[in-house]
Parts: sequence; structure tokens; C-alpha cells
Amino acid sequence: MKRLLSLSLAAMFIALSAGIVFAHGPGWPCASLTPEQAQKMQQFHAESYAAMNPIMGQLYEKQAELNAQIYNANPDKGKIESLSKDIGALQGRLYAEKAQLHHRLVQEGFPMPMRGGMMGGGMGKHGGGGMGKHWGAGSCCF
Repeated sequence: MKRLLSLSLAAMFIALSAGIVFAHGPGWPCASLTPEQAQKMQQFHAESYAAMNPIMGQLYEKQAELNAQIYNANPDKGKIESLSKDIGALQGRLYAEKAQLHHRLVQEGFPMPMRGGMMGGGMGKHGGGGMGKHWGAGSCCF
């Protein structure tokens, strides 16, 4: 069971890492930024990711534990509730880290998305419903 959990966590970490690398897509850094600004923005993102990475690892571990309970023949309902609360707290910490990054970027004068608030205006870069990045008019690299 521990081996399966370890393999699952490793696979999720690899998938997450690949997703982060390719999430910016073409156009990163934004054409409206100077090379110095783009480098500074990338530095801020790297620092933010370094702060969020341990939290994401804990989050995926808790999610794997929760999935193991959900698919267990005799799930521990108390454990499910506890894990759900832990996951919510970790998601809150990630949201706070994102807010700090956004605040830092705003303080440095970087253009930010005008629509959708911190979570963006839609799935991916160009719309749809839900959370994600939206690179609409007036937005940059987010």
C-alpha cells in the first residue's frame, strides 16, 4: 500500500511539474515587458513556487490519503472528515501564497489581469468557465 501511495505521489509530482513548465505557453514572457521586467517577474514566480511547492506536496499527500479512504472497503469516516479539513486548510495556504505573489507584482508595477480577480476569468488562457488564467485585454503573463 505504501509503495502504491509513493508511486502515485511521484506520478502526480511529475505531472504537476510538467504542467507548470508548459502552463505559460507561447507568449511567455509577455511582449509588453522589457527583458529586465520579464526576468524579475520570472524570479518572483520562482520564489513563489518555492514557497508553494512544499504545501502542494502536502496537499497531494493528503488527497492521496483521502482517495485511499474513499476507495477502501471500510472507510474511516472520521479520517475522511479530518483529511477533508486538512485539504481545505492547505488550499487556503496556497491561495494566500498566490495573493502575496499578486500583491508583490502589483507593488512592482506589473500589469495584472483586469477580469476574474485572482483566479482568472476562465479555464486556461482564453476563457471558458471556471478557474484558471485569463490573458484578456490589459492582462499580462497571468
